[in-house]
Amino acid sequence: MIRRVVDQLDVGLDRVRVSVVQYSDAPKLEFLLNAYSTKSEVRQAVSELRSSGGNRLNTGRALEWVARNIYQRSAGSRVEEGVPQFLILVTGGKSSDDVSTQADQLKRNQVAPVAIATLDLGKKDIIFLIDGSDSTGPNGIAHIRDFIISIVQQLDVQSDRVRVAVVQYADRAKTEFSLNTHSNKQAVLSAVKRLRQIGGRSSELANAIDHVLENEVKPSAGVRLSEASQHLVVLTGAPSTQPVSISGPLLKNKRVNCIGVGTGNADRTQLSQIATSSEDVVTVPTFPNLPTVKEKVISRLSGVPVDVFITEDFPSKSCAYQISFINMCTRL
Repeated sequence: MIRRVVDQLDVGLDRVRVSVVQYSDAPKLEFLLNAYSTKSEVRQAVSELRSSGGNRLNTGRALEWVARNIYQRSAGSRVEEGVPQFLILVTGGKSSDDVSTQADQLKRNQVAPVAIATLDLGKKDIIFLIDGSDSTGPNGIAHIRDFIISIVQQLDVQSDRVRVAVVQYADRAKTEFSLNTHSNKQAVLSAVKRLRQIGGRSSELANAIDHVLENEVKPSAGVRLSEASQHLVVLTGAPSTQPVSISGPLLKNKRVNCIGVGTGNADRTQLSQIATSSEDVVTVPTFPNLPTVKEKVISRLSGVPVDVFITEDFPSKSCAYQISFINMCTRL
């Protein structure tokens, strides 16, 4: 999201300046307003962002820190020159501390909040089905694990909101944890962190999908057929050794929305056969490229685009102004 906003800005030290701060328990500076002078430099810095981790969302503390440390001349702010100051807060949950006082202080300091982007998916049951065969390799599993973590970090994981399960497969399927195993985000993240590759010479995706439908898409495993929408996210790095042409209709018959995510070695035709629509087929060259499609996967899970565009709240693109992003992060 941040990169898409930056793409629309006239970035330059004498035009639009950008800074980024991550936060959870405490804020962490990524870069100041005067750190980079070109759009390409800012885009590169944004692409290298990694979650710094944390257990709680102290949004109020983060806002106070930004007010004291970002919107200052020494940090590159031009507020004393009358340059407009904007703040974009990106968060995926409710703050653990009070934010009203800090928000009011920012406004008094002439900082305008442009948007508060929250990710509310409503009630959803999300099952990640991951390829743990030998073709994925230990490094591949590590990248898959990190990818799942990055998505879960942005979900409102609670027993009455978003539930998450993980199933791993190769020449057999193994439930790592079901939808009703963990009732909060921290527990899910800890469980994902413990994932280890099961190994196996073949990638039997059809059997794995059957396993999910027979063992996980049922009330005893935590699925909420009448209260929540059901979603399956398949992450694979190799063609299935079994035909999957029947798997797509089986998923649709159970009203399970499927997103197929594959690396360059995966069979795109097979992904198309299991995916709910062509837009639910997502491919990347290699597992390390998974972060580049995180926003698209979240968009397909939510059912709405996650693109953010400059609106009338911004001055003309030809004006000079400053934007600070505060981005939520949580730790395993």
